[in-house]
Amino acid sequence: MNDDQIADWIAALEASAKDVGMHCLDIIVDQSGGEFSLIPALKSFSPEIKWCSLFQGLPEEMVVNDAPVLIRIDLTHPDQQQWMQEIILRLREEPLLLILCSSWSFDLLARYLIQCADAAYAGQAGILRFFDPRIFPVLFSHVLDEEQQQQLLRPVLFWSWLDRDGVPQFVLGAGDSGPANETIEKIDLTDEQFEHLL
Repeated sequence: MNDDQIADWIAALEASAKDVGMHCLDIIVDQSGGEFSLIPALKSFSPEIKWCSLFQGLPEEMVVNDAPVLIRIDLTHPDQQQWMQEIILRLREEPLLLILCSSWSFDLLARYLIQCADAAYAGQAGILRFFDPRIFPVLFSHVLDEEQQQQLLRPVLFWSWLDRDGVPQFVLGAGDSGPANETIEKIDLTDEQFEHLL
């Protein structure tokens, strides 16, 4: 994708958020596939930017520099908006970025998405890499059952990512505004579901 196409995607994301009355976007950056860590920039951002490792509280949390990071971008802050644009431009050729819009508070959303990542296969603990834009669409087309899909759709108004051809994709979420503080059922993949991820 060239710079103009990326700019059009960013404009569409921001317009979609505003259309549903939101002034923020959340981005998930999978640091494990990148050559740099966002943590130093996030820690030094002023005014403070909200972020959280999606491995927080999980056995994998020690690898913070390789963890997927959820970041809330306040679109009313030009510095945050500009930083988001720079990150998207930098990562446009790499499958490391998933964008969402949610009306949930950042803390509730982060806790919920951490629970979504904390999955299992045949009863054994593991990480569901829903935050990988190569895997995300396959979860909906071939892997997750309807109830499991709803877990990923529940907190969001929409998800967006660049597909393998660099074309922006959007999936509408449920936009559930209900309380998110309860524990959700762990996604436990069957043999058949797991095979679709191989």
